[in-house]
Amino acid sequence: MYLDVSGKFMTDKQRLIIDYLTDHHGQGFYFDIRDSMSLQFDDEDDFDKTLYQLSDLDLIYENDNDTLYKLTFPDLKVKYAIPHVTLFYTDKDEPRLRIEDYELFDTFDDILTEQFDIDDYYITQEKRGNLDIVTIHFPDNTDKDKLSKAVQSIDKKEVDRIYKINNPNDTKTYR
Repeated sequence: MYLDVSGKFMTDKQRLIIDYLTDHHGQGFYFDIRDSMSLQFDDEDDFDKTLYQLSDLDLIYENDNDTLYKLTFPDLKVKYAIPHVTLFYTDKDEPRLRIEDYELFDTFDDILTEQFDIDDYYITQEKRGNLDIVTIHFPDNTDKDKLSKAVQSIDKKEVDRIYKINNPNDTKTYR
């Protein structure tokens, strides 16, 4: 669903919306986005569901409920995104892994260091409400294919299970 042979890490419909916003300076109004790609979606519910998924992945957000959608990371290249985990590259092509939950970070730390021998990185942490967000900063010379394989080696259901250990009251459902 998130990775195909051409290296895309989102569904085609999600990529359409992200590409539209990227081409429009990182933002767009609901009706403009929908009208420009209405033939690509089954119906308005399908379009709304895709916006919801992108919002849950924290890749876009609605600006003050005025139907203006904006990219959360307008200058970043998102390479892989599942709920609670986003692999992206900065405008200087520096790899970063954003993880929503410290327990989940511990799991990824083990995978990176023990299974893939990737241990040259540092972390930054921030709090968003009750949520601990850890960002792993990798050096420029990190093997990007190896990093991508490491991040994708854990099943998204397992990611959600680990996330729920510290966040049992998070009632978001992911499709």
